[in-house]
This record gives sequence, C-alpha cells and structure tokens, in this order.
Amino acid sequence: RSHPEADLGLHLTLTSEWSLYRWGPVLSKERAASLFDQNGYLYLTEDVAAAHISAREAEAEIRAQIERARAFGIQPTHLDSHMGTLYQNKELFDVLMRVARDNGLPVRMSKESLADAPSLASVIRPDDVLIDRIVTIGPNVTPERWAEFYTDAIKKLQPGVTEFVIHLAFDDEEMRGITFNHPSWGAAWRQRDFDFFTSETLRRLLRENNVKLVTWREVGGLIRKK
Repeated sequence: RSHPEADLGLHLTLTSEWSLYRWGPVLSKERAASLFDQNGYLYLTEDVAAAHISAREAEAEIRAQIERARAFGIQPTHLDSHMGTLYQNKELFDVLMRVARDNGLPVRMSKESLADAPSLASVIRPDDVLIDRIVTIGPNVTPERWAEFYTDAIKKLQPGVTEFVIHLAFDDEEMRGITFNHPSWGAAWRQRDFDFFTSETLRRLLRENNVKLVTWREVGGLIRKK
C-alpha cells in the first residue's frame, strides 16, 4: 500500500502444499465445499485439487481472493495460479481467463506454453494479452549449476516478452520450518534465487545482452489500449 506503483500480482491459490503450514480458502465450507480436503484445508497438490474442485466454486473463491486483496488496499497488476492449479484443465483455465477479463488484468500465461496445450489455447480470445515465453528453473538443476542455468537462459533470450518465474526467500529457520521435507522449492532453493537475482552478475548480464526490463503494469496497459 505504501508503494502503489509496484507490480503486485495475485497468486490465486487453490492448494496448500506445505505439510507443516496449511491454509484454507477465503470462502466458507458452506459456499465452496469442493475446495476442502478431509482435514479442512485446501488440497496438497494441483492434480488432486483439479480432480475434486468444481469450476463454479473455484471461480467464486478466486473472485473472493481478488476482493480481499483490494479490501487490503492492494491493486493487482496481473493474475497467476499457485502451483498451476488453474492450468490443469480447460474448465479451470476458462474460469481464470473469465475472471481476468472481468477485472481487466493480464494472466501469467505464455504463447509458448499454449502451443503445447491445445485445450487451453481454445479458451484464448484474439484480444487476450499474452507474453511470449516463461523461464523457470526445475528440480533437475543442481545447486552448483544455478547461476549457470540463469546465465545461459539470459544469453539465449529471443525477441519478445519473457518472464523469469523465481521464488525468493531467505534460507532461515522460519522458511526451513515452512518448507520442511521439500528440497524442491524449499528454503535453500529460494535463497539461491534471491542471491542470483540481486547480484551484480545479473545486472551485468542484462546490460551485456541488451535486455529491457518491463513491468506487468505495462503488459496490462496493452489490454486497455485494445
């Protein structure tokens, strides 16, 4: 709220993956029963969630999450889906795109990703704004090759808009407690991302490869121009 100019997307959440740090939806069980697992939380994984939740209740929940963010004084610049739950099938992706259009916000989805997902691509309309590609690191990359992965990706950037999806945090006691038993996307993983993306190495790579940084607010501006 003290930085209204900042890019703040909403990571719309229909899963709760940490075994020691669980959460539920915004809506009550009376309004969105299909979102709850047997313990009263959101489902642990995206595939199980997508198999159980109804599209109607998912839509009501993500609209409630957007309303809650705005009630806290946050004006979102874009929408995204935690763990990709809303990308799991056409029905859920249709919900996401409909809510995004209603709110005049872009969705984190790339043309490259849709090329391999024809059922999702069928939801896209001509006036929807998409970035070109997304880069994100995976569990197959060892800690020793972390900087190498990102360096290589930056050097190979193609014309267009590419987003690097990263996960930033400190490798401290709190984060280790939250991500217990999750080496992938865990505390050390997030510290490595933080270290690289705040480094002088990154700044130099951006300069040397003529990379122009753009904001989601600028991407969203393309919607308003259409």
